[in-house]
Amino acid sequence: MRVVPLNKLPNRPCSAPKLAPRWVLTIVLMVGGAVGLGAAPPYALSGYAPQLEQITVAETPMGPVSALDVLMFDALTDRQLEIIPFEVWMDLDSMRAEPYTWYIGQTVEELATTAELAGRAGSWQPAPDALRARSFGAAVAAWVDAKIKPLIKVEQIDIDRYYLANPELYIQRRTARVRYIFLKFPPDAPTAMVAGVRNDLDEIAIRIRQEELTFEEAARHYSDAPSAAEGGLLPRFYERTYFKDFEERVFLLDQPGQMTEVFTGPGGVYLIQLVESKPASNIPLEAVRENIREKLQIEHIRHYYQFEMEKIHERCFVRNHVAWFEGLNLDVPLASVGRVELSRPDFLRFYDNPLTPFFEVNWPLVTHNLAAWIEGEVIMQELAKEGITKHRWLTRARELAALHQKAQHVYAQSVPAQSYATPEIALETLKRNPDFVANLRSVNLIQFEIAPKGGRSVTQSEKRAARRLARVIDNNLAQGALITAPIQIDLAQWREELIQAVLARGSAPAAAVDSANPTALPDMSLNPQQPAVADPTDPTIVALENLNNAIKATLFPNVEVTALPIGWRSTVPGSGWDTPFLGVAPGQMSRPLTLGDVTRRYLVLGEQPLDVQPWLEKPLYLQVLAFRSVAHGLYQETLDRMLAEGRIQYKVPIAELSPRMRFALGGAGALPPGAFAAEGL
Repeated sequence: MRVVPLNKLPNRPCSAPKLAPRWVLTIVLMVGGAVGLGAAPPYALSGYAPQLEQITVAETPMGPVSALDVLMFDALTDRQLEIIPFEVWMDLDSMRAEPYTWYIGQTVEELATTAELAGRAGSWQPAPDALRARSFGAAVAAWVDAKIKPLIKVEQIDIDRYYLANPELYIQRRTARVRYIFLKFPPDAPTAMVAGVRNDLDEIAIRIRQEELTFEEAARHYSDAPSAAEGGLLPRFYERTYFKDFEERVFLLDQPGQMTEVFTGPGGVYLIQLVESKPASNIPLEAVRENIREKLQIEHIRHYYQFEMEKIHERCFVRNHVAWFEGLNLDVPLASVGRVELSRPDFLRFYDNPLTPFFEVNWPLVTHNLAAWIEGEVIMQELAKEGITKHRWLTRARELAALHQKAQHVYAQSVPAQSYATPEIALETLKRNPDFVANLRSVNLIQFEIAPKGGRSVTQSEKRAARRLARVIDNNLAQGALITAPIQIDLAQWREELIQAVLARGSAPAAAVDSANPTALPDMSLNPQQPAVADPTDPTIVALENLNNAIKATLFPNVEVTALPIGWRSTVPGSGWDTPFLGVAPGQMSRPLTLGDVTRRYLVLGEQPLDVQPWLEKPLYLQVLAFRSVAHGLYQETLDRMLAEGRIQYKVPIAELSPRMRFALGGAGALPPGAFAAEGL
């Protein structure tokens, strides 16, 4: 960075710059316009930093690692821990139920391994300005703790008003447990067939009432539902879980053992028996008072932070030139705050690789990093005015940033140049890496998207309820189950049935399709080479239609759930499609991808080995992958030794990581020397 007088700021270059795509300008506005508000990591704005500092996650050779350390390091790398709610960190036992805790373990392992590798850097030290830029998150946390939290006072009347204004949050909805029998019929079944199935269930109901057999026995013998194995028993459920007619009939029953009449619903006919029910009740205010206090404090902190930042920006000279990133004159800064400027070389030193795997500008990353630099530099200048530049969190953040930079230096010095000197050599290097080859595959995907609805017609309380429901749906998807009415769909079983339907149709040789490698499943992506009109009898199309019909028949208040065929996608490491599918086998669900409130997961229908030969047409990309592959070997060797020696001891429940999950290409942010120069950057 350089400092210049305000009256000598360089003018915009005379030649017409190459503008960013129009949507980049939209992203700039979404993250805070020209000033770049809202780029700080969530932990910095939570107000929880002092508590997180007291939580020990693991003991490593670098000493105790706190939750705050883990989140600071995560902000330097993948920012994948942001999906874990802060209340989970506050209650360590609840981590056992958190489906993403393996992310914590992965980050702790990466931090410990990074510290171990950093010890090999010798006397080499990263530039102080790079450490400053990488500690902006901690600066925001320190500023919030020193300047914002003292302004926050949640009064008892605020808590009372919130409780009364959001009754749906604190009502224990009525619940029920039931057994049910379900006899299915085809979607296009004639009336006579439907009547016949209904008569069959009527006869079963009569036999139950005459005590010829119990409801449980009848469900085990006759029901077509997955719950037949449990005698038709469903887990306890809240109202608005299943379709309307099903629930209305359930909640009309008031005595255990009572049965409904036989009725027709989605996919078949139903008979229900009540096991137990509980009426709706209010959760007492005193039971949730502290929870509401913490929630309001976080909301107030964010609002005050935004308000204070806007006041600061009114008196600061701030510029953000992200829209001209590709064509900007090299002498013109990418951004500036007061007299401090961010040049292009500094930007490339401070932040992650700003290119996609195919060496195009990664606009979301560039936009976010520039906004983060502006926001962080503004806060650092404010801390300097207040004399808080030596806060312990800033010191710790710089230590972690130094470890990260030193490890990247060790990778650059340790990877032999001859291992990636030419594309052909790079390809041979990759082929010698068994982990890389194991992850070099193409996967056939179904995308599930969960999107809470917004708009003026949806109230704030309805939006909050929709977000909670979206999390419930996502947690079920993480376990391989899709919530539909009247029963959940086991997606692994749905996939197996699809494969059998493809086989039964004879659309491919039996050897080409099996449960482990269904290569004959069609490419369901929008491919211009495919026929313009799809065959409506295709088993895949039929299965997806049935899946979406089941979703539509389910009541999801203000939440839209869709299943969309994506087709085959390459998960070559570094492609952007690799991380969500590490360790995910056919029939399993990917890890989540989020954009705002929208969450996407992908069901893997099948996998195929990927031919690496075409990658010779992308020589620089192949050389970067080879460099990272060798770097990962160094990373994995160091990590394996530390684990074998028991040098990483967790203090919280962490999901065990499989070797395939660990293949995250250690030093993934590292690039071989000269990579940017090769692209003219």
